Amino acid sequence: MKCRYLVPITLVVIGLFVDGYCHARGGGGGGPRGGGGGMGGGSRGGFSGGGGFSGGSRPGGFSGGGFNGGGFNSGGFSGGARPGGNNFGGGNFGNAGGFGGAGGRADGFGGAAGRGDGFGGAGGFGNAGGVGRGPFGDGAYGNRVTSGQLGSFLGMSSDEGMHSLGSSGLGSNMDVNHGSVEGPRGGTATGTTVTGPRGNTVGRGVAEGPNGGTVAGRGVAGADGGRAGQAVGVGPNGGVAAGSAVRGPNGGFAARGAAVGPNGGYAAGFARVSPSGRYAVGASVRGNFNNWGVYGRGWYGLHPGAWALAGWADAYYWQAASMATLWPWMGWSAAQPVYYDYGNNVTYVDDSVYVNGQSMGTSAEFYDQASTLATTGSQAQVTNVDADWLPLGVFALAKNDATKSDVTMQLAVNKQGILRGNYTDTATDKTQVIQGSVDKKTQRAAFTVGDNKDNVIETGVYNLTKDEAPALIHFGKDRTEQWLLVRLNKDTDGKASGQQ
Repeated sequence: MKCRYLVPITLVVIGLFVDGYCHARGGGGGGPRGGGGGMGGGSRGGFSGGGGFSGGSRPGGFSGGGFNGGGFNSGGFSGGARPGGNNFGGGNFGNAGGFGGAGGRADGFGGAAGRGDGFGGAGGFGNAGGVGRGPFGDGAYGNRVTSGQLGSFLGMSSDEGMHSLGSSGLGSNMDVNHGSVEGPRGGTATGTTVTGPRGNTVGRGVAEGPNGGTVAGRGVAGADGGRAGQAVGVGPNGGVAAGSAVRGPNGGFAARGAAVGPNGGYAAGFARVSPSGRYAVGASVRGNFNNWGVYGRGWYGLHPGAWALAGWADAYYWQAASMATLWPWMGWSAAQPVYYDYGNNVTYVDDSVYVNGQSMGTSAEFYDQASTLATTGSQAQVTNVDADWLPLGVFALAKNDATKSDVTMQLAVNKQGILRGNYTDTATDKTQVIQGSVDKKTQRAAFTVGDNKDNVIETGVYNLTKDEAPALIHFGKDRTEQWLLVRLNKDTDGKASGQQ
């Protein structure tokens, strides 16, 4: 059977996909790189990771690493090239949604009892409504998914989306190929390609490993050398990964994707968010915010458990900090500010987090650092003397695509870098105390809310001098999401700044 483009086009995405996905087993079995032997028995596995589909010995899959050397881990789905490389969007997943992108409420984490999605609600911060339910059936991602379901997800019919195409009626210049292959360990793959008279080829395919892992993909190859593909797969243990990639004829490469482990943990990169995107979200959130009475006249009397200083006027809690006021306060006369811009100068590559190209450790270690920083601050003995604290202002907590928020946070810092403040869900009128600290060496700020010590919010303290501050929320070790702190400005009359 004529299969000139069948494997390279329909399954190159599958090769990329499985090679970088920690749970995919391909046709050859286990291992973090996709198994040993691949579909036809290469040296480093998966459906293509070492030796490709047909059993060659070259590491790197089709054409030496996926799309002509791009691969899933080098310039592709693991967050782009290593720091300093020519990666896509500064070493990230494009718009993949960061470490998480799922779970919890879209506009904050407050929550009354029974809501199951808040810091203070039943089930804790994000324990319900997370990634346990998804597009593959009613239950968790661990449910068995068939190749037919994956095909349906990608818009493919049972014949790989080619609707029983044959060569008849298409003219002698159309080249249609169907093909199937079975690996030595029981893995199977099938696909169809169509090549037009000008040499452009499109194809779709589905593959299933011997242990139950399933991948479906579709792709196109231009006559000028350009390549593009999309794939989604489910590992034998229920982990899910999806992604897409494009390589131009001159070698330009772009990719995005994400992976979810069988227990709901994300293994993905930080999504790049542009300054204009943050500004747009900030403007929408501020424009739709109507709870200007928080942290104002009479509010503290109605919330006796809130953190407060007796000598501060109401407007002082809302006062924004600037670098000019914060740096002398912290004793940083010569320190250069560090802006934590997740997805740009803070990247995630091969399970390690980098800040300005410097490794901060694995993702688990990165969480531990934030957790320790928050715990140190919560355990610190502090005074409530007015002069010992500097207000950082009031922020709304919002997702990166939100237009409104019900959650506000008021923050202050003392000269030792200890953080205090209040977290308020205005929808339920529930307030919890914020406790944390600032690392004076790295300028990372991390804090917890109320009694929940597993979920940690972090940002850079310099970020908090800006109108829109990128932030991370760690839902324990296994899931991290990108959020945005939007500064709220209120004048002395209790109105939003600029409000008539």
